[in-house]
Amino acid sequence: MSGKVFLDTNLWVYLHGGDAKGQLVRSLVDLRFLDITISSQVLGELYQVLTRKKIMDVVSARDVIANLRGSFVVLPIQPDDCLRAVDISMMYGYSYWDSLIVVSALSSGCNTLFSEDMHHGQVIDKRLTILNPFVRSDS
Repeated sequence: MSGKVFLDTNLWVYLHGGDAKGQLVRSLVDLRFLDITISSQVLGELYQVLTRKKIMDVVSARDVIANLRGSFVVLPIQPDDCLRAVDISMMYGYSYWDSLIVVSALSSGCNTLFSEDMHHGQVIDKRLTILNPFVRSDS
C-alpha cells in the first residue's frame, strides 16, 4: 500500500497509550507510510483524550501535539469543510465529527483513511478507502 494516508484520532491515542493496539499502529506509522496527513481537529481531539483519560499529563500531551505538528502535514479546518462534512454525514450516516475527518482526508488527497470507528472497506467519493487496521485481512 502506498500513497497519502490519514490516521483518525483513536489510532494516535493507541499509539501513545502503550498497549497492543499501539504496537500495531506503530508498525503502520513506522514501517509502511511516510506520507501521513492529520488535521487540526485530530490534534485537538488527541490532546483532549490523552488528558481526560489520564493517559498522560497536560505537559506531556502538549509535547505530543507539538511533535505531531512538527512531524506531519497538519491540515487546518476550513469553513467550507464544515458544510461538506454535513453532506458526508447525510450521505454516509457518519457523525459530523467523523465526517469532518473524512473531509480532511479527501481535501489533503489521501487515498486511505485508517479508522476504527468507520466502515472498514468503504470507499468515499471513489477515491478514499476507509480501513480498520484491527480487522484481520485473512478473516
